[in-house]
Amino acid sequence: MEVLLNGMNGLNVLSLAEVVSKGVHELVPIRNQRVTEKTCQEQDAGPADQTSICNPQLCGIDGGFTEWSEWSECSVTCGGGVQRRSRTCTNPKPEGNGKTCQEQDAGPADQTNICNPKLCDVPSCEDPPLDICIVIDKTKSLRARTLPPCWNQ
Repeated sequence: MEVLLNGMNGLNVLSLAEVVSKGVHELVPIRNQRVTEKTCQEQDAGPADQTSICNPQLCGIDGGFTEWSEWSECSVTCGGGVQRRSRTCTNPKPEGNGKTCQEQDAGPADQTNICNPKLCDVPSCEDPPLDICIVIDKTKSLRARTLPPCWNQ
């Protein structure tokens, strides 16, 4: 099937596949042309049936989420931290009248996860004194630690 597209540059004949790929959603027959003369057939007068686009507004393409990214490293090594991962609404990207992932209630774009919930170890009397006052983790935050009774003497 071929379609007659009435555009700015005159009439163009498109295949149905081309029309679908362009996102046109409403087609209306404009004429039935029966070729009865041999000379018309010999001259390739075109298809006997033609259709014109009456509403050339592009169909919308709804957005879709990409796969989740990998989880980030945990924000701390002990005591309960956070990991994060994300995804974007670009698979496909919304186009025309298409809805965003948020408009479709397709779920969150970001997720968090609790990690390393185990309490940090309290130093023992055998630990060297330099390691007992401050813990420096990957986030460069400082936390005071409780000293064991043997260090308070």
